[in-house]
Amino acid sequence: MSDKIVKARALRDLGRREGARELLAEALAADPDDADALAEMAVVCLQLGEFERALEFSESALRLVPEVSYAWRIRAHAAVRAADGAPDRSVERRELSITARTAARRALEINASEPSNHVTFALAYAEKDPTSALAAIDRALELDPESIDAFRMRAYIHRALLPDNDRAAAALGEILRLDPENAGAIHDLGRIDAAQGDLETAAARMLRAGQLNPARGDEIRRDLAWVRAQQALQPRPRPERSRAQRNSPPVLDQQVLEELRNCDAGRWHGTAAADIERAVAELAELRQAHPEDADILYESALADWLCGRRRAAITRLRKVSRLGPARAGQVEAHIATLEEQDQRAVETRAAQREEQAWREEREAESELERAAEQAIARRAARARAKARRGGVDLDAAVRVERPAAAASFKRHWLIVVPAIFLVKLSLHGCASSSGDHQPSVYTPPPYTSATMDPRVLQHLFETPASPPR
Repeated sequence: MSDKIVKARALRDLGRREGARELLAEALAADPDDADALAEMAVVCLQLGEFERALEFSESALRLVPEVSYAWRIRAHAAVRAADGAPDRSVERRELSITARTAARRALEINASEPSNHVTFALAYAEKDPTSALAAIDRALELDPESIDAFRMRAYIHRALLPDNDRAAAALGEILRLDPENAGAIHDLGRIDAAQGDLETAAARMLRAGQLNPARGDEIRRDLAWVRAQQALQPRPRPERSRAQRNSPPVLDQQVLEELRNCDAGRWHGTAAADIERAVAELAELRQAHPEDADILYESALADWLCGRRRAAITRLRKVSRLGPARAGQVEAHIATLEEQDQRAVETRAAQREEQAWREEREAESELERAAEQAIARRAARARAKARRGGVDLDAAVRVERPAAAASFKRHWLIVVPAIFLVKLSLHGCASSSGDHQPSVYTPPPYTSATMDPRVLQHLFETPASPPR
């Protein structure tokens, strides 16, 4: 397995699925027949909700390694998820369900000692044969008594397919025993509480699940909105106020309301923002009347926690711990959870910065690679042009002065210049020696009858020579 696939798995485990997809794409570009990369790409597509793509990649992997149960298991999961999105009683849904069951059976045939294969079999057969699915879950738990996936599947079958909330709650309790902060189990327990009419516990559990796993925010908000709507239908006792408080206008903490509106508009304005604003306003009013009331401070801390103001919640909870030592254990547990969330947020931001730096580094490397490719292309174009011109290197001819031609040019002028100088000297000597003879008669050229005035010649000779330029 290549280093890129190992790194892609690590990124996938950290939730950085797009980064994992990029690394796997590079691995497949280098080797399209890498079965490990194809299987991992199917898993990434499955987690991103691209179920058709997951089916395609799993099929490509199975062409190369048909006897690997891991690839069959991925294909079964992708087919189940794709079938969930298909219309009820449609041909597409039926075909996808058959594909899921076939893949699950094949994975179990290849490796019956793998607990995950039994869980996958239960997932594929849950709607068609819940009894067989539960038997597969029992076998998975025999192989691995601490399989959270097996308990989760058992809870789903008892809650959704064979309505038995007690057994479903027992399975979810086993999940929380193994993983106390499992958001999915807490959310499902909240659903069971809501179905049984315990709306307060249901709302608290759903809020807790949303804090632990914001990625499931849409689903949790939808369920929480239903719970809030049911609570709104029930009469709620209002706190008894003094006469002065009843006669005075309500005291609204506008800063708290503004922070609430800005903390997470998509989360709260989409569900019950008005109710939460009223609750925060009432808490602010009660704090003014009873600044040392531990219960009011505790509820205010929970409201701050709900709105994402973790540091303010921690401050109020510490004050609650001082005012009411009896609930110190519960308060300290809340504080520990808040501090853990803060730490997780810091780690998430650090991971995001690391990924951004990695992306920028990759972009810089890509720019260098493109520049190198362009330089290679230019050199190739010049080579082709040279070949078309019969092998003459025009660039070299322009850039480099040929030394032989330069030397020949210098030798030519070394001969010509002295020769001209000697000719001038000889002509001057001839003119001096002919002074004793009669001057020759000047005959004007045939194309003019004018003669040059000797004074003009004399003037020309008397004119001082201009300095050399």
